[in-house]
Amino acid sequence: MYTMMPASVPPSPSLEPSANRTEKNNAVTKAEATTPDGIERIDFAHMTLKTVEATVNDLYFSGRITFDELSAIMQVVILPVDGIAGSDEWNATPAHINRDDIDAWIDAATKRGSHQEAATYRRARALIDALDGQPLRLSVTA
Repeated sequence: MYTMMPASVPPSPSLEPSANRTEKNNAVTKAEATTPDGIERIDFAHMTLKTVEATVNDLYFSGRITFDELSAIMQVVILPVDGIAGSDEWNATPAHINRDDIDAWIDAATKRGSHQEAATYRRARALIDALDGQPLRLSVTA
């Protein structure tokens, strides 16, 4: 898992998520992401760091995405600078996967001539768009 955005991403546009930082954590819990029929759907906009990790691992190990696709998605997750990776506080941190930020990173990389970096961000954006709302798993309760 990456600890920060690549050094080649410029400070402008800002690497900080564009969402209002003062609002409380609006991440969706697993129970909230599950529909009444028991289907848990992918919702990148409201994931915590732990949920992103679990989701991409589920997708990878089920064969729905490749390792390169997993890596592309993880490139666009903004990780906090503070905290201890793996701690409860860290895991509960919103992942801030924001399509506007990804588009800005694509534009910035393209303007710099970093075509491979821009391609990685485009791939991540396309995957997020394609996977968002798709069923992840069926929750079965006894």
